Amino acid sequence: MEINAFARKQLVNAGGIIESCFSAGKYSMLFSSVVYDQVWRFDMEALPADLIRRGLAEEDPNAEHGLKLAIQDYPFANDGLILWDAIREWVSDYVNHYYPHTSTIEDDKELQAWWTEVRTVGHGDKKDDPWWPVLNTHENLIQTLSTIIWVNSGHHAAVNFGQYGYAGYFPNRPSVARTKMPDEDPNDDEYTDFLTKPESAMLQCLPSQRQATTVMVILDMLSTHSTDEEYIADKMEPSWEEAPAIKGAFERFRGKVMELTGIIDGRNLDEGLLNRNGAGVVPYELLKPRSESGVTGMGPLLFGTLTQRTSLRIVRDRFAKQNIKRLSSSVALLKPWRIPNKAFVVTAVPIARSIPRSSMKLSSSIVLTPSWSFS
Repeated sequence: MEINAFARKQLVNAGGIIESCFSAGKYSMLFSSVVYDQVWRFDMEALPADLIRRGLAEEDPNAEHGLKLAIQDYPFANDGLILWDAIREWVSDYVNHYYPHTSTIEDDKELQAWWTEVRTVGHGDKKDDPWWPVLNTHENLIQTLSTIIWVNSGHHAAVNFGQYGYAGYFPNRPSVARTKMPDEDPNDDEYTDFLTKPESAMLQCLPSQRQATTVMVILDMLSTHSTDEEYIADKMEPSWEEAPAIKGAFERFRGKVMELTGIIDGRNLDEGLLNRNGAGVVPYELLKPRSESGVTGMGPLLFGTLTQRTSLRIVRDRFAKQNIKRLSSSVALLKPWRIPNKAFVVTAVPIARSIPRSSMKLSSSIVLTPSWSFS
């Protein structure tokens, strides 16, 4: 929760880092809130529903995972659907074991109170929308829990841990343009300056040194793995070991999650998959379930919801008591709406990773001071 507290104080606050370093300025969080209001729906956060909604897949019972992808070489979807299926199978085994009848779901007062709080407190402004699932069937409960786990694990890994690699080299994805787009009729002075030293015109448009280094250090912080992270399918709760059916289901889940690492490595070596293999193309590793500490451009898939805990209070605390409206809107803007083009991948990651981290100093004002300048 420490990083969330920092974000509220210095990142998404009025006059904070986002408002001072991004093109939208003081309207940045307003735009983010509008996106949340008009786009975010819980029932569309599951990976299959998300892909269909964005026009990247359509239902096909004869296709793998039940979906026909619009782009066959789409790493986020290809790897993510394997994880989604594993999560849903594990949750199905768990729910069917502990809730043998529909009535046991409806009569679970703690479960129903938690879900009511998620809808009416966590998303009070959307509490009356008709698309919220009702926890009165096994299917609805399984889909709800699978969606929450997916958002916390695979989806979060995909939109978060690659930020420094993709955008740490700021000319590749500048957060703000300080000058207007060149037009066909510049004044004489502007045109003369442009012809004399075109690189100066570009640097005047790019973020200032302070803006660039501030965003760089934030992306570095967000993309960094700590040494005490909890991994998906890593630990078995003692109570699960005492229930043979649940123990077996968890072992199967763990096996499928770990198998994903080998599948991802194999796909990254496939020369036919041009969005993850080739000259200058960075291997797609954001959905790998394990990672060393530091900035690695990999998962891990963090696990902090129902299936890693025996108490529903953990889920309730994470989804109802936090200000997740702001979190959800921020994630919506980072969602991988399309595959990055090759030019983006070729220039960004190698250069960003080539900047010596030892040459950067972190000041009390959260501004990075690198050993290079733009002059």
